[in-house]
Amino acid sequence: MIWENVNLVPFQTIQHVFIYPISETHHIIQSGGNLLLLVPFAFILRLFGFTASVVKTTAVVFFISIGIESFQFVLNLLASGHAGIAPESKTRTIDIDDVILNTLGGYLGALLYSFYSKKMKR
Repeated sequence: MIWENVNLVPFQTIQHVFIYPISETHHIIQSGGNLLLLVPFAFILRLFGFTASVVKTTAVVFFISIGIESFQFVLNLLASGHAGIAPESKTRTIDIDDVILNTLGGYLGALLYSFYSKKMKR
């Protein structure tokens, strides 16, 4: 079923990392990857002047992350056969925690640029 790979409960996966840190190392790696994934993107947005503030950069990263998760949902829909396409064996997980971690990473990337630009002005 398509909904079995969807987590809309905030912080469920993140909490799982802290409760079972040793037995679930793939969750730790995945969560760390989601945190770091959009840090460079946010930094580049600020560096080249596409966004003027940390808040705007974080908002852009949030919507990019929503787009990524939505695209994964569409891929799952197609792979499940609900869209008239033959079912596939592999599906993606859609997780609100991915959006949270990507957005936090974007915020960190925007802050990193702020520190970088202040350092370069000296």
